[in-house]
Amino acid sequence: MPKHILMLLRKSVQRCLLLLVLLGTSLNQLAVTHAEDPKPVPKWQLTGPANQLIQNHRSKFSIPGISVAIAERGKVVYSQGFGYRDQERKLAATPQTRYRLASISKSVTSVVAMILVERGKLDLNQNLHHYIPKYPRAGRAIKLTHLLSHQSGIRHYKPGDPNSRKFIFCRDAMTFFQNDPLKFSPGEQFSYSTHAYTVLGAALESAANKSFRQLVLDEITIKHKLPTLRPEDRSQADPQRATLYKNTEAKPNIKNVPAEPDNISWKCPGGGLESTAPDLCRFGMKLLDGSLLRKTSTKPLWTARKLNNGKATRYGLGWQVDSSGNHQYVAHSGSQLGARSYLRIYPKKEIVLVILSNCSSHQPQDLGESLSQLILKNQR
Repeated sequence: MPKHILMLLRKSVQRCLLLLVLLGTSLNQLAVTHAEDPKPVPKWQLTGPANQLIQNHRSKFSIPGISVAIAERGKVVYSQGFGYRDQERKLAATPQTRYRLASISKSVTSVVAMILVERGKLDLNQNLHHYIPKYPRAGRAIKLTHLLSHQSGIRHYKPGDPNSRKFIFCRDAMTFFQNDPLKFSPGEQFSYSTHAYTVLGAALESAANKSFRQLVLDEITIKHKLPTLRPEDRSQADPQRATLYKNTEAKPNIKNVPAEPDNISWKCPGGGLESTAPDLCRFGMKLLDGSLLRKTSTKPLWTARKLNNGKATRYGLGWQVDSSGNHQYVAHSGSQLGARSYLRIYPKKEIVLVILSNCSSHQPQDLGESLSQLILKNQR
């Protein structure tokens, strides 16, 4: 065969090999950002009663779409979607539908903080000035534990707070409220504050030397193979993302009107994450089996904090601490435009329950209690 033909063949083969390498790289990148195909969940003995409870709840509150995932003793035993992720286009809600987590984001943030603690990069008992020297004077009195437990005195939302700008760093997102006076001295009261979590996010950014968004992607999304548990970024299209619905005061008889998505990057640590129900369920499972954090690290997150006067609260570090009957559980709920969410974990029973929806006109905690009682009654 002539030499010039051999050279052409070699070059063609080299081009093909290069294309295959590039294709493989692209596929690997897609695997990081997109959920894997759902594995079939074996038939659960309580599937019928659970379906009925969820369908009744959805019908009663006219919920467009809702997805539920349940794990027992290290296995996902239930994962179902009901209704529509998009009513207008009749696109079904499924286990792979992505929803806003709203304030469940705070629980994820608490885990990220404890990951840094385990590595010696963060001290929750340090004051804020240690990590953010330029924070106003109150930063000398506020500890990171105050931020995590809603005892910092930093205010919550008020009319006029910006919600349309895109922020990459929490340190930039906190500038519009950081000079406001504290509501009380740190540790004196419990007062829920999403803004406090934005400040916490800025401290984590300082400790890790990267944006909070990247910190979540690195430490949760990618490292623990939870591809849909991530900061919401609507500049990246996702056909599985649920449409947001709202009710209007002008037309109270018309429910579930599609809402224009707002930009929630300014509150990423306290209410800016999204996920599927199964991935959030697996997040809970990883906390129970010790693969996300050491058990000694999880304990302070799930222990109710006290105020300066010794009075106990029902909130730990990023988690509600409560009980139902004789069963202790930790949980967090969330509510924002186009979303209601609920996560409940029974550590001793090894139960994880996740409820995600694309409207805010119901209380998923009520459904969570009903499903919990069903599971506990039948658990052996």
